[in-house]
Amino acid sequence: MRSSGSPHLITKTNVFVSLVILGNFLGAVFLRAGMCQLCRAPGGWTLARLPALLNPWLILGVALMALGMLSEMALVSWADLSFVLPVTSVTYILTAFSGACFLHESISIVHWAGIVLISVGAAFVTCTPAGHRHFQGASAAR
Repeated sequence: MRSSGSPHLITKTNVFVSLVILGNFLGAVFLRAGMCQLCRAPGGWTLARLPALLNPWLILGVALMALGMLSEMALVSWADLSFVLPVTSVTYILTAFSGACFLHESISIVHWAGIVLISVGAAFVTCTPAGHRHFQGASAAR
């Protein structure tokens, strides 16, 4: 990924983009797997199953999604939102492939076409400079 700025800032941006993508992607997959285990039991989901939320897949999924969100919060503190969100949209592509391959979800041709469009858009964005800014407190808002 190309970026403007120092090599340190470029590396930091790449690391945090990776953390956002992996945290959100793996978190969603583990969360889905855990919820599938809970909802397979007779009676479906009820409040009586609240203790079942201690399922390791759910805990791991929530922890990874929290890591992704915290990484995204840090990332948008120095990189433009117009760069961060399209680049991290790779998460949607990975999640769809995982849903189809590992969770055996059925994905329509229209859905796959949307994923291709997301991929092309994300590829265009990653080829542009990231645009970094530094906040200067209240004076930056003026």
